[in-house]
Amino acid sequence: MNKRKHEELFYVIISIVGVLVIGTVVTLWMFGQKREYIRYKDPQGRFLMEYPSDWTIADKNKTQGAEVVFVSPKENDLDFFQENFSVIVQDVPKHLNNLDMYTKTAIHQMQVVFKSNLVILKSEPAPLAGRPGHHFVFLGKGPDVEFQYKIQWALDDSKAYQVTFTAMSSTYENFVPKVEMMMKSFKIL
Repeated sequence: MNKRKHEELFYVIISIVGVLVIGTVVTLWMFGQKREYIRYKDPQGRFLMEYPSDWTIADKNKTQGAEVVFVSPKENDLDFFQENFSVIVQDVPKHLNNLDMYTKTAIHQMQVVFKSNLVILKSEPAPLAGRPGHHFVFLGKGPDVEFQYKIQWALDDSKAYQVTFTAMSSTYENFVPKVEMMMKSFKIL
């Protein structure tokens, strides 16, 4: 083999090794960046789900009727609203014990609470925990800030299970992948 062929082969081998080293480093870095999730099981044994390990569980005295509220970490010192994901379990009266009636009533209640500040972005059937359910996304406009809500609910016997994500509209999209993972991990026991 002549000298030129040796040089070309040498550079090809060096290039391949370089690509492999860079690929390995990037892969290891990406796995190091992957967030761990923690399993949460309801103390009453009604549901379980997973949540990001860097989120915290709110003090039960501050959950305003929710069974549990998971709170995102502050993004910086100026972060005045921490995004949250809550789970509500409620008894459903017999006259609302079908998904259509429950959905109409739930949406009507939100319209009453938010009035003209409610902007519905999505309202469609979607399963929750392997059961028929409903997916509802809306904006709740306030005087100084606008919040975006992503809610899914399903019925199981005489109970309604509702999972809700709340964020400022400006940060909502940043959390969608984590929130969708949380919603997909939700299981009714």
